[in-house]
Amino acid sequence: MQATGDTRQRILDVAVELFAEVGYDKASIRELGARLGITSAALYYHFANKQEILTALTEDVLTSIDELADRAWTEPDPAARQRQVLGGFIDLVATHRSAMAVLESSLATLRTLDSGARAGHAMERLATLIAPAGDPGAHVRAVFALGMLTTAPARLPGPDGAAARPHLLAAALGALRYPVDVTEVESSATRSSEAER
Repeated sequence: MQATGDTRQRILDVAVELFAEVGYDKASIRELGARLGITSAALYYHFANKQEILTALTEDVLTSIDELADRAWTEPDPAARQRQVLGGFIDLVATHRSAMAVLESSLATLRTLDSGARAGHAMERLATLIAPAGDPGAHVRAVFALGMLTTAPARLPGPDGAAARPHLLAAALGALRYPVDVTEVESSATRSSEAER
C-alpha cells in the first residue's frame, strides 16, 4: 500500500495533467478519481474539494518562491540580486511548468482562495527585491518582468525551454535596466492616434 504522502503527491501530479488537459473548471473529482484508479471517497480523504487541490498546487509553487526570495534577500548587490531573482524565477517556472500553466489558466478561481492572496504577496516580494531603488517606474517594470517570465516559458518549444533561458533572462533584465522614456512613448502614441483620424 502506498504511503499517504505518496498518494497525495500522485493525486496532485494527475490533477495537474487533468487540469491542463480539460481546464480546472471542467475537471471533476470523479474524473480525477477514475484517472487515479481510486474512488471519489478515497480522493476526498486527501482533499475535501478541487479548491484544496488547487491550493496545494499553489502552495508547492509558493514554497519555491519563498525560498528564492529568502536567498535573494541576503544579496547586497542590486544587479546581482536582479540576476539571482530573475534567473531563479526562470528555473522555478521551468521546474513547475505544468503547475504554473494550470495556475495561470485558473486565475479567476485562484483569486478567490487564500493561497491566491498569498501568491500575490509572494510575487510582490520578488518585485520589491528586483526594482531599482529611486526609479518611480521600477516597480511596474519589475512586475512586468516577472509576469513575462511566468507565462513565456510555457509557450516556448522544448520540454523545459532551457535553450531560451539566457534570452528570457536578458529580456527580463532589459525590462528592468533599460526603460524607455515614458513621455516619449506617450507622445508617440498621441501622434499615432492623431494620424489615424
